[in-house]
This record gives sequence, C-alpha cells and structure tokens, in this order.
Amino acid sequence: MSHAYGGSIQRLFSATLRVRNRWQHEIVRKGKVDSMDLGILIYQVFYGLTTGIAYVVFALGLTLMLGVMGILNVAHGEIYMISAMLYCSLIYYLGLNYFLSAILAIAFVCALGIVCSKIAVEPLLKSQNPLLAIILSTLAISMMLMNGSVLLWGATTVPAQLPLQGELHVGGLLIPKARVGLSGFGAAAVCLLYLFLEKTVMGKVVRATSQNRLAASLMGINLRRVYTFSFAIASVLAGLAGILIAPIWVSNPFMGQSMILKGFIVVIVGGLGNIRGAILIGLLLGLAEAFTGHFVSVYYRETMGYVLMILILIVKPKGLFAR
Repeated sequence: MSHAYGGSIQRLFSATLRVRNRWQHEIVRKGKVDSMDLGILIYQVFYGLTTGIAYVVFALGLTLMLGVMGILNVAHGEIYMISAMLYCSLIYYLGLNYFLSAILAIAFVCALGIVCSKIAVEPLLKSQNPLLAIILSTLAISMMLMNGSVLLWGATTVPAQLPLQGELHVGGLLIPKARVGLSGFGAAAVCLLYLFLEKTVMGKVVRATSQNRLAASLMGINLRRVYTFSFAIASVLAGLAGILIAPIWVSNPFMGQSMILKGFIVVIVGGLGNIRGAILIGLLLGLAEAFTGHFVSVYYRETMGYVLMILILIVKPKGLFAR
C-alpha cells in the first residue's frame, strides 16, 4: 500500500513539474512575441515618421503658395516628379555623386517653378476669378510636364540608388541608414524654412504678404518679387521632397499625381495656409499609412488619408488649425 502511495506521489510530482515547465515555456514564448510586437511597433513608427517628413516638405510648398499668393498650384506634383526623375537619372545614367545630383535637380526645378510662375500664375492674379484660373492653368502645366516626362523617360521607372548603404542596429532593430539620413536632411530643411520665415527680413516680408497683401503693397513691398520668390521656394521644397522619396519609392512620370493628392490632404486638414498644421498633419499621415499598411492591409494604406480627411472635415470644416 505504501508502494502504491509512493507511486501516486511520484506521479503527482511529475505532473506538477510538467505543468510548471509548460507554464514557464508559455511565459517565455509570450515574452518573445510581446518583444517582437514592440519591435514591429517601433519600426512602423519610424517608417511612418520618415515618410511623413517627405509629406511635410512637399506640403509646405503648397502651404507657402496658398498663404502668400492665395493659389493652389496643381503642377506642384509634377515639379516633385521631375526632381526625383532627374536626380535618379543623373546618378544612374551619368554616374554623378548624390550631392551634386541633388543640387542640379533642385536648381532645375527651382528655375522651372519660376518660369511656370511667370507664364501661368502671375498674369492671372488680377483676373476676375484668380483661384479658378490658376488651378486650370497649372493643371495644363501639370499635364504638359507629365506627358513630356513620358516622352523623355518613357512610361517606366528610373532605378534609384541609396545614398547610404547598410543598417543601424538599434535595440535589436535594423534601421536602414538611407532612411535615417534622408529623414534627417528633410527635418533640417523644415527647421531652416521655419528659421528663415521667423528670423530673416525676407521671411518677415513673406509672412506680412501672407497676412495682408493689400497692406503689404501699401507699405512699399514689391508683391511681384515676393510672389516669384515664394514660388521658387515652393519649387525647391517640392524638388527636395522628390529627392527624399526617390531612393525609397519607385520613381516614374506618374508619381506626382498621387503626391499632389496627399499634399492637398495635408494642407486642407492642417488648415489652409497654416505651416504648423501642415507639419503636424504630414507626420500623422505618414504614421497612419504605415500602421494601416502593416496592421490592416497595404491595399487600404492609400485610402486612409482620404478617410481621415473626410472624418475631420465633418467635425472641423476649415481644418484642425485654421487661422
């Protein structure tokens, strides 16, 4: 009987050990899953912010033109596209280095923006309905630039090369160096634009013109010069956004169409002409797309911005940060 009792104790002890080992295995396994989920979450935040910075840089150009000139430049997306295509072409076909290619691409689209301003924008500012007239004229410029790019490059992609190779090891995560470098460059450009508008004389002139064009002209400010300068800065921002996106996305003659819509989302939701609103909404749009693409579906990633815009405009018809 004692033998049977001892066998029962041994079986009970063995069962207890099995339960304890299974429980410990579940804790370890759950800990690994939670750690993996946290890593995925951190990476999606980083991915969303790096994409959002490009949206911010692009949308700031639209915001600047809307605030200073009171117009919407539909060709802003094609200026962005030409910068990206030219940047990739100079590197891939001519073998130029990244820095020189970026300077040449931005200089070209800056000149292109000034020409577009002189031809399709400034002559229409005194028309009966300047906003509608300029939308139609820049739409025509947009179609010309897109189709001209198709004739030049063909309806195909231009291979892009990363300016930085390899990854950074951060807490067990592999962060592409190219994204870190490009995002830092974009963030620096946003800071420089903010300092320019706040601290320099020309920046104050631009802000004064955006607040009241009539009063600015009565104070002796040359509005034509301010308009040309603002259009040039906006084109530089579009070109810079193209350079930020080109190494991590696919560059083709049609890429400007989707980007201009994202820019409109940022400008409208952030409040027309509000720079701080454009910065915040651009970053949030990048985060929303990153999380939607990973946790929901990549097929719904592009629609998330439009869904959020509709929901926000129902509550705040003038945007979150309307002046």
